Amino acid sequence: MLAALGPMAPSDIAVRAGLDRSRTSKALMALLAKKLVERQELAGDRRRATVNLTADGQALYARIFPRVVEINTSLLSVLSSEDVATMERVLPLLRRQAIGIANSDLVEAQAHRRRGGSLKIWKGGR
Repeated sequence: MLAALGPMAPSDIAVRAGLDRSRTSKALMALLAKKLVERQELAGDRRRATVNLTADGQALYARIFPRVVEINTSLLSVLSSEDVATMERVLPLLRRQAIGIANSDLVEAQAHRRRGGSLKIWKGGR
């Protein structure tokens, strides 16, 4: 997204990518450590910042993105144009539904690994 849209706030990246902010923050920290992105604080407020690709990040993107396009094109090559259009229409609906389910009480809280994980829950134990 940074390559296509330019500098943006981490929270904007999270929203556009459909990720939670903590996952986005972890990914950005890894990219910062590898010097693939840089963080620029906004004047007067150190809590607010934008991130952007570094020259190394841009070079990596330029090298890898054509291969990603090739893989995606190959993956979709078995589908008709109607099938692709249906996927483009249906996947956002499924994504919204999955988010709604994840945020509902239908899905229990994350398994507590030290108390037997989710296997106890699914077998009826608590």
